[in-house]
Amino acid sequence: MCDGIVPPEVRDALHEEKMLGSPLWILSFALFAALAPAPDLRRRMLAALVIEFAIAACGVVHFVATQPPI
Repeated sequence: MCDGIVPPEVRDALHEEKMLGSPLWILSFALFAALAPAPDLRRRMLAALVIEFAIAACGVVHFVATQPPI
């Protein structure tokens, strides 16, 4: 979309910032799931949290699997 406008170093740094911010969002979601007032809502939010952890695990596997060998 904006190829050539943003230097590759800046673009890569922004992508890394997004990846590093993901655990903060997951922990925040876990906190709000634990503080949910209704038991049914809490149970559904915890189920969504498990799905988020599964998605994060897939991301980690993809990130590690695509690294070049040392």
